[in-house]
Amino acid sequence: MEIRTSRPEDLPQIEKLIVSRMDPSDGVDARLLMTDPDAGCDWVGVADDDGRIVSTLTLMDETVMLAGLDIPAGQVEQVATDTEYEGRGLVRQLMSWAHDRSAERGHLLQFVMGVPYFYRQFGYTYSIPVKQTRPLATRPEAVAGHTIRRATEADIPVLNRLQDDASTARTCAWPMARRAGAG
Repeated sequence: MEIRTSRPEDLPQIEKLIVSRMDPSDGVDARLLMTDPDAGCDWVGVADDDGRIVSTLTLMDETVMLAGLDIPAGQVEQVATDTEYEGRGLVRQLMSWAHDRSAERGHLLQFVMGVPYFYRQFGYTYSIPVKQTRPLATRPEAVAGHTIRRATEADIPVLNRLQDDASTARTCAWPMARRAGAG
C-alpha cells in the first residue's frame, strides 16, 4: 500500500470512490478541484493498492481571518475509503500526509468539517459551532420587485463582495477560497 499525492490518471478512480461514499455532487467537486490549474492533483492524497485507489482525502489551501489578520490554513475535505479497506488505518495515514503537506505549505492551522467526533482521534477539536444546512424543498416566494434565479459566473464579483462584507463584521471568519477566475 502506497500513500502518495494523486496523479491525473487517478481522477476517474477518485471520483468514483467519492461518489460511492458521498454524493454525485462531491464527485463533480473532486473533478473540478483536480483539474483546477491553481489546485490540481497536489491537493489530493491517495492510498494506492497496486494501482487501485482505495482511500483519498483533499487538503485545500484556505485563509482564516482572525481579528483582521489573514492566517494561512489547510482544510481537509472529501475523505473517503472503499468499504473493503475500512479499519486498516488508511485515513490515519492520509491525515498524516495532509499534516505534512500543510506544514510544507506554511499553514498555521488546519480545520475539517465532517463526521462529528471522528476527527478527534487525529487531534482535532471543536472550536466554533457550525450550523447545519438543509436543501430547500420548494422555491421560496419572491419578495415584491425581486426575482429568484440561479447564480451565474457574472454574479461572482458581487457574491465575493457580499462574502467580504459579511466577514468584516466577524472576529473570526473563513471566506471561501477564491479559485482562478472567481474574482
